[in-house]
Amino acid sequence: MKYIAMLKDSFLEALDCKSLYVMFVISLLFIILLASMSYTQQDAAGTIRDMTDTFNVVHGGRDVGSFWIRSYAVRYNVDGVRDLGPEAKTFAGGWEFTVSLLTSDDPERRKTDLSDFYRLVRHWDGTERGMVKKQTDTIPDADKAPPPELSARFLRSMFLLRQVPKVTVEPVATDPDGATFTVKIKPWSRQTFAGAYKCHFLFGLVSFPLTGMSVAMWVFGIEVLLSQYLAGIFGVMIGIVFTADFVPNMLQKGRIDLLLARPINRSTILLYKYLGGILYAAITGAVFIGGSFLVLSFRSGVWNWGFLASLGTLVFFFAVLSSIGTLVGVMTRNTILSIVAPLGMWALGFGVTWTKNQAKDLISLFRVPDWLDRTLEIFSYFLPRASDFNVANQYFMRRYAVGDEVLELMRQQERLPQVPWVTTLVSSALFILVMLSAACWIFSRRDH
Repeated sequence: MKYIAMLKDSFLEALDCKSLYVMFVISLLFIILLASMSYTQQDAAGTIRDMTDTFNVVHGGRDVGSFWIRSYAVRYNVDGVRDLGPEAKTFAGGWEFTVSLLTSDDPERRKTDLSDFYRLVRHWDGTERGMVKKQTDTIPDADKAPPPELSARFLRSMFLLRQVPKVTVEPVATDPDGATFTVKIKPWSRQTFAGAYKCHFLFGLVSFPLTGMSVAMWVFGIEVLLSQYLAGIFGVMIGIVFTADFVPNMLQKGRIDLLLARPINRSTILLYKYLGGILYAAITGAVFIGGSFLVLSFRSGVWNWGFLASLGTLVFFFAVLSSIGTLVGVMTRNTILSIVAPLGMWALGFGVTWTKNQAKDLISLFRVPDWLDRTLEIFSYFLPRASDFNVANQYFMRRYAVGDEVLELMRQQERLPQVPWVTTLVSSALFILVMLSAACWIFSRRDH
């Protein structure tokens, strides 16, 4: 029963913080702001036309200093959009339509329009085959009309880049220029179809189409902002500040004497005090993340359970930082140092991770030597791994936002980083264990 009483005291201490209610009010304001968003579905034909308007851009290379090539002269015409029924089997619920290059009636200008399209296709093909890596590289056969099948593969890749997992593109044999195609597409869901919705903000006062973006990815972006920045940076920082005095206050003369008079091990007293800070983070995080999750899900129809799961990683990361504050609080009995130490370690960990990641960044012109990369990798195991927690959060949220098929496409296209499950969990758990063990050892042997 004595341990239950200690747990109750820690819980009541967390609830007794006036800052807790301030956090509730701030969370409520953000939740109301999210509730002011609504979405209306757009016409499928218009959505497809808007999507094809972006099919004039090709990635220029995959090495350091990569670039993009845009041909403003390349435009497309979309005709005959129709819904596909059950007879379409795997494409049931999708659309079939014709895509053709939009060219001028003037014969000379028409040749130029076709030439621009052919060059774009050849550039894409050269990039895919690894023959175009830099802006100065020569585009193979740039002045020749590509086979219609190659142009069809180019268009199919454009749809895949927009996270449409099911696509077929067939050239129309009657077109002598090889620039007309019959297309079938089926998105994973209407919510993952780029440009299919219009967003209304502030209860309809502001409206804008989600051009080039699906409502699922729009909600994903909001959830990253909420979990990774608002809760993940500002929320954790505020939590560290508001709970930093838990241990120093406990060690004040008079209060510590009453605690030590109880027939409870000193290490247990300290661990329950540490748990009180974790409860504070869990309560405020549950209100903010949980309330935001419900509002975003009901308003958008995108039930991203990965966003809800981010609460666990946020509390775990807070536990890592709080363990540093607990150790410093026991050593110094100083609230200010109990704030500065975990935030300083966090900043140091961020700097190490940022520097280390330059070695893997394809578009960065600043490269980290291999020996320094290995040294930083080892050093990062002894620091809070905020970036790894962010990678894990984004993986969960992406997966539930767009589904496994689209996630696999995104992984291939964007080279999404691998989720460092083992290293993050094990190294963070060991970090907490070392910090708390040291704090308990000092607290148990100090004459109070």
